[in-house]
Amino acid sequence: MEWKSQALEVLTKTLQEIPVLELVSTECATPARPQGWPQLLAKITCKDQPVLLAIRWCHTGEPRYVRQALAEMNLPGAQLSQLVGGLLPVLMAPYFTPRTRAVCAEAGVGCLDLQGNVLLSFGT
Repeated sequence: MEWKSQALEVLTKTLQEIPVLELVSTECATPARPQGWPQLLAKITCKDQPVLLAIRWCHTGEPRYVRQALAEMNLPGAQLSQLVGGLLPVLMAPYFTPRTRAVCAEAGVGCLDLQGNVLLSFGT
């Protein structure tokens, strides 16, 4: 459970630093999908448009584990610039290398690590 409180803290701090975003709420989620995600939810607004960040935690940010997590999430082929019904899937981990962040970008998934590296796109 420790990772959830740390992840929520970093998520909250990061989102509050982005001027076009307003953080509405964060919460731990009961995974609604058989793949075990989302584990955290963040309700935000981006330029007055509601967005739900559905977050999956990865215990390591190594590319092979991130690829495995992405495959298990079974996402449609949406790109980061195309939110699916106001939902943006996001991976979190202790650290993502630049290569791992590129893997997330190619998959159309946002990412945020506990070191403050972030990749989120809202179609702007």
